[in-house]
Amino acid sequence: MAHMIDETAGFPAIAYVGDTPWHGLGQKLTPDADIITWTKSAGLDWNAERTPVEYTLPGDDIPQFMDSRHVLYRSDTKAALSIVSDSYKLVQPAQIMDFFRELTEQSDATMETAGSLHSGRVIWALARVGENLAIKDDLVAPYILLSTSYDQTSPTIAKLVATRVVCNNTIQVAMREGGDRQVRIPHSTDFRTTDIRAGLDISLSEFEAFRQKALKLADKPFTQSDMDKYLITLLQPTEGEVDGDVIRKSKAYGKIIDLFNGGQLGAEQDASKGTAWGALNSVTQFIDHVKGNNQSNRLSEAWFGGGMNLKTRALELLAA
Repeated sequence: MAHMIDETAGFPAIAYVGDTPWHGLGQKLTPDADIITWTKSAGLDWNAERTPVEYTLPGDDIPQFMDSRHVLYRSDTKAALSIVSDSYKLVQPAQIMDFFRELTEQSDATMETAGSLHSGRVIWALARVGENLAIKDDLVAPYILLSTSYDQTSPTIAKLVATRVVCNNTIQVAMREGGDRQVRIPHSTDFRTTDIRAGLDISLSEFEAFRQKALKLADKPFTQSDMDKYLITLLQPTEGEVDGDVIRKSKAYGKIIDLFNGGQLGAEQDASKGTAWGALNSVTQFIDHVKGNNQSNRLSEAWFGGGMNLKTRALELLAA
């Protein structure tokens, strides 16, 4: 199945409040929904269980066990998630949701969305943590994203995310100048919410630093020539180097140029028209809303995959 969004329980495993998300999927909740409702509606009312790997040799009906390797499986569907070592530390869906229960009870943060991808192998929740940030006549909303995996693809991660209100483009926010962009808790250590909160140092200071950087981009004129040079650098493959004309003929280059030349949402805003901020949002809109085969694939790429990395690189090039 091409969809990245988990549908193993018979419905898209996403819950949200407010307007329908840009991916167009999920169960809409009221702002006063409790964490139990959130957990059930997001398809996260299950545990990740484990059992030693069992195998049978050819011609022998007696099962053998490999105690050092475990199969992780869902408690609800019994579907296998992955094979891990016996020391692999699990972070249960209930622990992710309980982090946000505490956060929303102890601050003005509000739940925004939660769900799972890849048949439950990756789960996440997202909460809004403050008022909109003004980038001249553009607006950006601040969020905290917390996720974990059951297939060894990523550690448990907490990060700050900025979402452009006019189009829901997302970009990761550095937690401190020159520092890490996310809190990473490997599956070799225990999950403690105090570590997450201490690592994030939840406040608006990091978002204010991002706003100041964005304001500089909104004041920086950006010509067609600038955009061409920018994309030639940004879209180079991770290994080796290709000629600029090859990149200019690519689908990504053409789509992003079209977005920069007026195709993006908010293109006529002073913050975006002919500016470096508009160049950045052309890239983020391409990744979040154009690139890929379907909306759920884009969500996975935009938040956790190569698309997220490309957006981070796009900001770094412009802010250098």
